[in-house]
Amino acid sequence: MNSYNEVRQALDPVVGVPFKELAPTLGIVFPKEAKRRKAAGGDVVEALLEIAKNSIPKPDLVSLGTEVKTISLNTLSRPRERTKIAAFNLAATKAERSFYKSAPFKKLRSLLFVPIMKINNSTPDYWYLRPPLLWLPTLDQLAVLEADYDLIHDAAQRADWSRLAGRQGRYLILNTSDSKTAGKPEPEKRWAWWLTKPLTQEVCRQNLWPKDAMEARRDDRGRE
Repeated sequence: MNSYNEVRQALDPVVGVPFKELAPTLGIVFPKEAKRRKAAGGDVVEALLEIAKNSIPKPDLVSLGTEVKTISLNTLSRPRERTKIAAFNLAATKAERSFYKSAPFKKLRSLLFVPIMKINNSTPDYWYLRPPLLWLPTLDQLAVLEADYDLIHDAAQRADWSRLAGRQGRYLILNTSDSKTAGKPEPEKRWAWWLTKPLTQEVCRQNLWPKDAMEARRDDRGRE
């Protein structure tokens, strides 16, 4: 994909189409296990945008320098869960000099969110895409993200797993990305950087709920 217009051309024709109709066309078979079905939305979007599954540390849309993430929505168009951003590596985080040189910032500086309406969270047959939205963090959002990162970075410098595992942060936190974590010591689990629901809810408020956004701006002007 060399332009956002190409991205829209790939996604717009299938907005609102149930996944059970899309999957056969894309050669996707939904897994039987409920936990693994959670990734079905990402699989559909990756297939539509021809995003390769690999571990190369480059943006999903290389030519655009943009990462692609899905947002799972409930029937009220509100985020259902956190959004995974990048894998966490203790040694690499220790060596980072600042938030703006960090692994999570490289993912966050330009994000294409693809909302997925999940009528039933465990049954992807009737999930469907909503129009994608390009999100560039505001200065206020970046300030909160940086403060959250600094808390985690400080804990990483001290290898303080009581804090690293404590889900510190308002917008940016660490959480496990293992399917099986019971009984493992904290340093042996796989960890990742995640965006919290309050942040993705802000993104939805700005882009999917124009009435709410307009009312919020009106209220803010009234307090000035």
